[in-house]
Amino acid sequence: MTRGVGAIHLLQGVIPHWLVPIWAAITDLGSIPFMLVLVPLLYWFGTERGLFRDRTDAELLVGIALGALGLVVALKTAFALPRPPQTLHLVAASGYGFPSGHATATTAIYGGLFALLDRWSRRTRAAAFGGLVGLVALSRVALGVHYLVDVVVGFLVGGSFLLVVLRFWRDEPGRPIWLAVGFAVVGVAAAWLHGFGLTADTAQALGGTLGAALAWSWVARRSVDPRVSLPHGVVALVAVGVLKGASHVLAPPLPVVLLVNGVILAVVVALPALDGWPGSTKTETSGSV
Repeated sequence: MTRGVGAIHLLQGVIPHWLVPIWAAITDLGSIPFMLVLVPLLYWFGTERGLFRDRTDAELLVGIALGALGLVVALKTAFALPRPPQTLHLVAASGYGFPSGHATATTAIYGGLFALLDRWSRRTRAAAFGGLVGLVALSRVALGVHYLVDVVVGFLVGGSFLLVVLRFWRDEPGRPIWLAVGFAVVGVAAAWLHGFGLTADTAQALGGTLGAALAWSWVARRSVDPRVSLPHGVVALVAVGVLKGASHVLAPPLPVVLLVNGVILAVVVALPALDGWPGSTKTETSGSV
């Protein structure tokens, strides 16, 4: 079944070949590796830098990111629709194509970021959000790895999820984190129903969301100063990158993939509350489960 290639042909017909690396760089702004750097940095350091109103907003952004991850995997696995033919791909891409994970994630995560930022005017933030999400979504079609309908639905799904979180769980960051686990379980169930068993995507989603949720349950019950020192943040980020890279290159058994991703996101979520970090004087945490 095809979802139409007209938009892909149109864009690839008017985009010069020398612009392809630029589009590839733009599309990376919605990739998991980039989000795995951006979201932890905002979570660890954003409040102290005055980017958010309070600690809860930084925590909520983590919940939004995890929820988007689980939702993408659940929907992609449930529909199991292919990408455009590989002859149209201008960059490497694998997995299912509907809805676009990049469009869904950028809409939810960047939308959450600009909604929660305590900087700039609302008009400026809305313009930044629209421009950034629009470029990433357009890049997916221009690079031939998604049909236009994939990115449109991804935008609608990501936006709807974000609105629900902001409307009902504005001060409860733990809720979307546990909802992400539910989405991941749906993804695993969908894979089994399709006869695939546990897949790399569902293993990563289930392990990562469950590790984050368990870490959050621990963090939310502690009274600690939520600050993270820059050296420790850098060390943690390097460790996360090494673990994620090794898991990708070595392609270990899927139970190991599940475990590694659980450890990675548990570290991200728990880092501000780990004992022995500088500035660990007792204060009340703002999160709630």
